[in-house]
Amino acid sequence: MTPEQMKYFRGHVYRGLTPEERFWLHVDKTPGRGPEGECWIWTASRNKNGYGHVGFGALVTGAHRVSYELVHGPIGNTYVDCVLHTCDNPPCVNPDHLFMGGRPDNIVDMTEKGRLADFKGTLNGRHVLTEDEVRKIRVSGRTNVKLGIQYSVAPTTISAIRNGRNWKHLTD
Repeated sequence: MTPEQMKYFRGHVYRGLTPEERFWLHVDKTPGRGPEGECWIWTASRNKNGYGHVGFGALVTGAHRVSYELVHGPIGNTYVDCVLHTCDNPPCVNPDHLFMGGRPDNIVDMTEKGRLADFKGTLNGRHVLTEDEVRKIRVSGRTNVKLGIQYSVAPTTISAIRNGRNWKHLTD
């Protein structure tokens, strides 16, 4: 959208609307949406994880947080207080599906719902070795230095594998 189009859009579409009314313009309350069938879907901009986000000047915050605040009042510190979903549907902004919790509560909620990513081994985006290579390292009689050269890793990485500090999840 060009700056002129944006100016026209803001001047005509949003004319006379409060920020709250503008927010709810971007919410689809069609029944049957989401896992529980009652999700209100954020239809505007979303982040890479599917959560809606709202910009207020230089500040960007989650649409679900704004929805919670509009209905239930201020929620506090962004880095301490979390707004969690009962429906586990990232674009949902239905205030009835949202509840407050802290960071530990968010971790427990993600774990119970099977959403806590397990970045061990080859699931870690920074991995260099494969599981087969780690198994070979563990049984090899070569020195850490020679294995480090062979697998293009530091000798300390080889040592950590052999001593059970790295790749602990991998059982032989």
